[in-house]
Amino acid sequence: MAISRTLRVSHQYNTAIVIAVGAWLLLYANACSSGSEGGASAVPRDTVAGVEVVRNPATAVVPGARVDLLWEQHGPQAADVDESPQWEQPVAIVAGGSEVFVLDRLASRVHALAQSDGRVLRTFGRPGQGPGEFEGAFGIAVVDDSVIVGSSGTASLEVFHREGGYGRRIPLGQIGFRINTLPGRRLLLSGYAGAGSSPWTVWSLNEGTPPQPLMLPDTSVTGEELFSSCLPSAAVGESIVRVACRTPELVVYTASGRTLREIRVAVEPEITPDSELTPMIERLRNRLGEVLPPEQVRAFTDEMLERYRVKPKYMMVRGDVGSGLYAVREQNPDDLGGGPATLHIFDATGVYLSALAFERAWLDFDVRNGVVYALAEDAATGLAATVAYRLVMEER
Repeated sequence: MAISRTLRVSHQYNTAIVIAVGAWLLLYANACSSGSEGGASAVPRDTVAGVEVVRNPATAVVPGARVDLLWEQHGPQAADVDESPQWEQPVAIVAGGSEVFVLDRLASRVHALAQSDGRVLRTFGRPGQGPGEFEGAFGIAVVDDSVIVGSSGTASLEVFHREGGYGRRIPLGQIGFRINTLPGRRLLLSGYAGAGSSPWTVWSLNEGTPPQPLMLPDTSVTGEELFSSCLPSAAVGESIVRVACRTPELVVYTASGRTLREIRVAVEPEITPDSELTPMIERLRNRLGEVLPPEQVRAFTDEMLERYRVKPKYMMVRGDVGSGLYAVREQNPDDLGGGPATLHIFDATGVYLSALAFERAWLDFDVRNGVVYALAEDAATGLAATVAYRLVMEER
């Protein structure tokens, strides 16, 4: 997969992107309808207990895929915004409207960037527990003219106006992990839950509407364990999608939690070699030994040893309503040494389209109208940059 660099970015690139995405989807559909070998017609499907199961081969069906670099932003400079000369710990990115929002956990700030060229337009938020403040941010979402930030320090959702003014606080009463958007000004929150409780809750931004717990099954329609306490999920229109973490397999649900489709890929899970597993456990044992008694250290490290015997490399999934794509990030976990990102692309029917390899690790990413916005991390310095790529899929 080649990453070609575009030196000059047009401010009208959104129109070009929609055309480009539509063109390759048409190309792909034509290839499928012609019955060409390796196309979607070759991907078997069946129905099990009322659920469609798509059985993809290990090889994607569009080998000519690439991404074009649109722009790269290395964080705000002193002249761009006041009080924040550089990013401290950016952890999340989301696109909404004509902007991209980057959440900085350590600085407790949100940076709004122009989708056209990555220019920093404004920042808002500050550390604390008062109005307009948040601590230990865990997620960000955009709904209409609101930007919502999850705050662990206050166990709440902090609602800001898009221009940065403070709106209100929604108490959660739980620790969150990620926020996704659903139609009707609703949010899908994944987070810590006690025994017997669901880790997913649907919250409404309409005042007076109580939160609704959501149950998503952990097993496949044939009873196989797919997720093993794996929570990564995304909302795509009225659907919710989860990734299996150890393989790039997906399950698509309705917003009420009913299973619609299982998307399988003939990829075997990767066993973690002792050369990576042993140093990780030793580092963990040494850190925990400074604060916990030996029996608790032993119990926790034993649990982590079992969890990491198979690499959880597929820990992020995103959906793009505009282009109808699902995207799964593959990346070696930081605890096992880290490494560059690979993006696996699926169409709305579950066909495995392409695998795109990148040069850097990604902290987070989002996909809108066929454009990928990534928080890419420099391996040498640890500094993050926001990068925008246009997806281009061509037969070769």
